[in-house]
Amino acid sequence: ELLVPYNNNNLHTVDATVLCGPKFPNPDVVRWEKHRVWVIEANLHPGQRNVLLKRRFYIDEDTGQSLLGEAYDHDSVMTRAYMVPVRSVPTIPMVNPSFITVFSLTTGDYIINGNVSYGASKSNEYSGPIPASAFDPQSMAANASF
Repeated sequence: ELLVPYNNNNLHTVDATVLCGPKFPNPDVVRWEKHRVWVIEANLHPGQRNVLLKRRFYIDEDTGQSLLGEAYDHDSVMTRAYMVPVRSVPTIPMVNPSFITVFSLTTGDYIINGNVSYGASKSNEYSGPIPASAFDPQSMAANASF
């Protein structure tokens, strides 16, 4: 069992300026739960070259989602950590990642990749299936955002 970032539905309603702290995401916003996890360790194959010697992933037993991770250099020093908060969408039903956070333990920096914090004006509720007409080329072009 491990504390993992789970049921983080509120991340879709919080502004990015509230979510992002100077050294890590705001702990008042990220929700953690105790879950059973599988620990998967990946080691660099002998004779191969990579910056990282080993990675360890913590995968939620219920969903199969990789929620946390670690990366080690060739001196067996942990240099990176990963966090993937997930949100629950019970009306579908599904659990999906909100974003991926990579922490550099050597520099103290972090990056959030795929931030879906849209601000308080956006809804977090499932509104039903997307109609097939939304996927025709003209409709997709008309609704695209760049």
